[in-house]
Amino acid sequence: MKMNALLALGTILVAAAAWTSTAANQSVVQAPPAQSGGSGFAGYWSTTFGEMLLVVDGERVTGQYSLGGGSSVEGTVRDGVLRFRYAEPGSVTGVGEFRLSSDGLAFSGQWRQDGMRDGPLSSQDKPWHGIRQLFPTSTVASQPGPWLVILEPHWEQSLRDSEYSFGEMLRTYYRRLPQLQVRHRRIHDRADFMRVGSEIGQLKGDVFLYIASHGTHAGAALSDGNIDAPLMADLLSGCSNVKLVHFGSCLVAGGTVPEDILRRLAPDRRVPISGFKETADWGGSAVVDFAYLDNLLERRMPPKDAVEATRRNVRFAGDSAPGPVAPMGLRIVMPSDVQVESGVMQGPGEH
Repeated sequence: MKMNALLALGTILVAAAAWTSTAANQSVVQAPPAQSGGSGFAGYWSTTFGEMLLVVDGERVTGQYSLGGGSSVEGTVRDGVLRFRYAEPGSVTGVGEFRLSSDGLAFSGQWRQDGMRDGPLSSQDKPWHGIRQLFPTSTVASQPGPWLVILEPHWEQSLRDSEYSFGEMLRTYYRRLPQLQVRHRRIHDRADFMRVGSEIGQLKGDVFLYIASHGTHAGAALSDGNIDAPLMADLLSGCSNVKLVHFGSCLVAGGTVPEDILRRLAPDRRVPISGFKETADWGGSAVVDFAYLDNLLERRMPPKDAVEATRRNVRFAGDSAPGPVAPMGLRIVMPSDVQVESGVMQGPGEH
């Protein structure tokens, strides 16, 4: 565990020096004011063992960091010290503690894997340092949204397959919209999907969530199953900033997955969900989704209008087409389409 600690720590110290030099010459960011209790630990950090997000609720602190594809911490803050337990892939666990710097821009501390030795943490244990992530005023951190977040598993199965990423194409294409922030992340399994999802809820501004993957009537494919209705609802229940979900996947909207997601959500968490009813042609689906997202993100159309306009303008986006691209049946389910009638949640049909 943590084999590259010294190298990573050196990287952080260099980054800290660079930030100090920049801050001395430019009034880009200001140090946050001192905060009482444990709230000073809240936020994003670059640490010895990867990017970390900490969330504070009173004295309780929970968080995730990127080591091993997804690790977590949970602890409490007392007398200015965050004492926690960590958990990493492979059932690796241990203890740690952080002490915040006086300006709130860094922390230092120690960690120890379970089973190594007993007693309080001290300088004999291994170091763990962090630098607060600060953003210039030109970024969405100070001028929020909107965001296009693309979550995409690897399509390739072996070295024989050429690399392909629809998310990379979208990120490049939308550089022309300076007001739009695009984030593209690779996901592998269901746990990875939920880890990234926990970060989505921390973004400031409206989020349009795009899932790019193979799909079936059961959901979008991951290495250990599907992004199905229960999993998608779990993510959305913690992300009040998500305004729309689009499955750029075959068949996902051909069954009841969109309605099943909405049935599982509280009314204030329900959002429009769109996708394809039919098998999606590789090139054809790219054309459809670029047109659809342009209607949403550049022309600012309401989601239902954006789908209807796309189906009118791109013939094979609808339910019939003259060929050679087969129709893909772009469809959207609105929150109002799933209603309670006589105690039963029902979906009245398609659009």
